[in-house]
Amino acid sequence: MKKIYINLENVAGSSLIEKKSFLENRKKYDKIENIKVVNLDNFLRKEKKIDFIKIDVEGFEFQVLKGIKNILKIKKPKMVIEFSSYIYEKEYRGLSKQIINFLFGFYKYIEIIENKKIYKSARPLLKDALGKQLNFFCYN
Repeated sequence: MKKIYINLENVAGSSLIEKKSFLENRKKYDKIENIKVVNLDNFLRKEKKIDFIKIDVEGFEFQVLKGIKNILKIKKPKMVIEFSSYIYEKEYRGLSKQIINFLFGFYKYIEIIENKKIYKSARPLLKDALGKQLNFFCYN
């Protein structure tokens, strides 16, 4: 069981992490629920084909990525992931770099959807993405 911090002004902004921004904006997150969280590698293990994954989990992206390592390695799906480095760096310094390095462990190309720029390595992507909220398209 995990706690989800619900943003009643913007339900899509609810999160599984108790972000510092949550604590700073307590009035926006005035509902907390317990929910069951499952590992997708286990949950989807019998699926023969997984072509595409979309991840937008308000700061919980790295935990989701770690829970789909086998899917990424074996099924090699294309993926769109929301990358919110302003959240990651508030919560854990260096997490943006860890996520980008993790992604390049499975993908040859990461495109920032907003500007259509394609990256083949972590350093330039991190430089362009740090401090922003972007969507990455990951593919081989």
